[in-house]
Amino acid sequence: MARPMRLNTGRLLLSPYTPEDYPALRALHTDPSVTAYISWPPDTPEQTRALLDRRCAQGEPPVQGGTAMTLAVRLPSGLLIGEAQLRRRTPEPATGTIGYVIAPECAGLGYATEVAGALLRFGFESLHLERITGECDPANSASRRVLEKLGMRRVDHVRGHEQDVVYAIEAGRYETSNPTRRWSAGPTST
Repeated sequence: MARPMRLNTGRLLLSPYTPEDYPALRALHTDPSVTAYISWPPDTPEQTRALLDRRCAQGEPPVQGGTAMTLAVRLPSGLLIGEAQLRRRTPEPATGTIGYVIAPECAGLGYATEVAGALLRFGFESLHLERITGECDPANSASRRVLEKLGMRRVDHVRGHEQDVVYAIEAGRYETSNPTRRWSAGPTST
């Protein structure tokens, strides 16, 4: 039996969802300061429950040959404070895209940078991706700063929720600067 995927940043744990995550996930998906910068409208209670049920049923997130892994971002207490995702874009060249959401009450504590850094490290060092991108709303200056702190460079615009900006970092640049060296992103088991 496969052990659940977990990434540890030292202060945070990125791990599979549990049914007990419903209240925190519901709060996250309906907070106007969160939904202002993402492509989905606030969820109904039924939509949040269905999403959580799908994520819990997913079990081990597909990462190697699959399309995406979405993990709950937790404090050491186990409280869900956000979400993290790494999606594989295409097999050749091996490209991924990271995404993250942190609860507003936890903003400004460096958690988003840790989460994004752990995703970069896992994507490059464990999945051997050649390029990783991140997209954000141009008005989301905090998210832009996170991507820039990690050595990502603005490369494009994409039509989506408004007109998102795209940041990217290549494996060679990551290996040279390795901006995430202090965050562990190796899979751990329970």
